[in-house]
Amino acid sequence: MRSSALPPPVIPRSTLVLPTPLLTLMLLLMSGGVAGAVPVQWTVASGGNGHFYDFLGNQLAGNPNTYSWDGARVDAESRGGYLATPTSAAEWAFMQSQMYDWVGPVDPVYSTCGACGNRSYQGWLGGFQNTSSPSYSEPGGGWEWVTGEPWSFTAWHGGEPNNSGGEDHIMTWFHNAGGWNDHVPTNIRYFIEYNTNPVPEPSTALLLGIGLSALAVRRENR
Repeated sequence: MRSSALPPPVIPRSTLVLPTPLLTLMLLLMSGGVAGAVPVQWTVASGGNGHFYDFLGNQLAGNPNTYSWDGARVDAESRGGYLATPTSAAEWAFMQSQMYDWVGPVDPVYSTCGACGNRSYQGWLGGFQNTSSPSYSEPGGGWEWVTGEPWSFTAWHGGEPNNSGGEDHIMTWFHNAGGWNDHVPTNIRYFIEYNTNPVPEPSTALLLGIGLSALAVRRENR
């Protein structure tokens, strides 16, 4: 018996069929940015400065996507931001409020630290000790921000800074995000701050996507 199924429709040559890489790019653009964490804004309406913050790198020490303090500073600036500088109690509280969401899965390297919990909040901030500063002394003198903002607010963890082994850069301390620690420039993650939104606005991304679509149609019709 002959099948009564209809033949598949013929797709006109002018119909747009986007190559997979192009389609993926368009979807990423129209979704508001590249895959990964989305920077969080400390809004002016909530009493903030309007800046955007994120936590970058892989949380496992020794991973290629972890950074020394200098490496983190260079990477942050290459992205259009800088190492985060919590210069007030309110700004630090905002960053703390975001840390649980930023960290993600449990860090097995520190999961045995029962008193600390099972998530690592270790990451570089934009504070460093300027040994050329007139106010330099160990362990608490000469601290500055990479942005040159006034050094007034501090959130040192208990017993810090202590300059144990030549420590002159600031990281957040272990799992509880309870404060700062001066540390040697080992490889860990880092906190980044942007003055403006680093993710393309949806309208801009949409226009770019439409342009790419038009280009693909034009080439298909040739």
